[in-house]
Amino acid sequence: MAWKQNMIRHAKRLVVRCFKVVYKGMQKTVSVDEHTVIFIAFHGRGYTDNPKYIHQEMCKQSRFDDYTFVWALKKPNVEIEHAKTIRYNSLHYFYYMCKAKYWIVNCKLPKHIQKKPEQVYLQTWHGTPLKRLAHDIVEVENQTFYRSGMNRKQMTDTYDDDVAKYNYMIAPNEFSYEVFQTAFRINPKRLIKTGYPRNDFLTNITPEEIENIKQRFHIPAHKKVLLYAPTWR
Repeated sequence: MAWKQNMIRHAKRLVVRCFKVVYKGMQKTVSVDEHTVIFIAFHGRGYTDNPKYIHQEMCKQSRFDDYTFVWALKKPNVEIEHAKTIRYNSLHYFYYMCKAKYWIVNCKLPKHIQKKPEQVYLQTWHGTPLKRLAHDIVEVENQTFYRSGMNRKQMTDTYDDDVAKYNYMIAPNEFSYEVFQTAFRINPKRLIKTGYPRNDFLTNITPEEIENIKQRFHIPAHKKVLLYAPTWR
């Protein structure tokens, strides 16, 4: 069984490599559509995080009625309201990365994904950097990074390459605004200091909604609720 799994993995890698070659040709031939937006969360893991809530807000605004919204997912056999779903790392994915005027992404994109000058890349990121990231990491002797075993320079180069493509990056709070500048070495003029879109519903929640949640989970109405949910839970 192990050899079959290895063969499948190698075959998938070969297909993606072929797509990358085709992608270079698409970059030259596929024109940018001013009314197309592509969303990516955690490399296609799902319809989630900041891109999800930006998409939902755009769906509410009539000025985006004639826009095409595209979600790149590893498992695209889900229905997302007012959106076309495509498979992440497929030919359709590379096509729309060439075609979409706007990229709304919460994770680091690989080096082979290149942005045209007329495209707009909004990096939303996905958390407050309480741990050290990128250039802020204090290296220990012989330390490697990721499963590929990159050295420190190779690791920081992956960030530098992606950051160079950003038109804008969301900084959810003052702390992140400062840390992003040292971790990602990004010009603060490209940082949008605002809250995370995924947290808007928490900020704007009504007393009636809170009451409904407490009733659903059988929590006494007079009780204050504390949620502990660490990243690596």
